[in-house]
Amino acid sequence: MKANIEFISKMIDAKKLEEEAIISLFPKNMQKHLNVINKEVQALLIESVVAMVGGMNNLSDPSHNTENNKTEESSSSVRKVEIG
Repeated sequence: MKANIEFISKMIDAKKLEEEAIISLFPKNMQKHLNVINKEVQALLIESVVAMVGGMNNLSDPSHNTENNKTEESSSSVRKVEIG
């Protein structure tokens, strides 16, 4: 088990170094943009995983699931609007 943890830790360190090496190939002003994009992608992935896990929890409770469907249907209804 300890060997697996050490291996995972070394792989994470290697990926961080790889990321730094790739970012260093770009001009300084682009490096800042790439770092911001990287943080946004990480946040998006975390939100996606949390949403998927939350969705899985909702599947186990059928009453909660139908309430969500009704709310989503009413908030996403489309109606025709005439202009002028």
